[in-house]
Amino acid sequence: MKHGMAWLGRLLMVALFGSPVALLGGCDGQAGQLCDVICECELCNDRQEDECVISLQAQFDIAEAYGCAEQADAYVECMLDNNDCDDTSFSVSNKCGDDAEDYGKCINDNSDIGGIDDDQQAPTG
Repeated sequence: MKHGMAWLGRLLMVALFGSPVALLGGCDGQAGQLCDVICECELCNDRQEDECVISLQAQFDIAEAYGCAEQADAYVECMLDNNDCDDTSFSVSNKCGDDAEDYGKCINDNSDIGGIDDDQQAPTG
């Protein structure tokens, strides 16, 4: 049961810091679908499944704010289509790497935290 939330937490942290691996949820229906798949595998209780949906929905809200909803949707669709459950351990296929990378790049490209914009210069002197 704890596996699902630990897995989700690790992927959410990775998503926030722009790694090629991200985890998002689309509209509540899509977040709910992915959490259903995760929790069916990892035997989440109702509270854990609710937390999963809330966390994924928050990630989708971030994606929308950064103009990356399209990339988020593509990654979630890939995860829904390419996942595995091995002894109550949910995992996502490497087939989703390109979608994850596209999402991470979109977030980084639209974030001031990710670096200096092309039209800005680093201070000298």
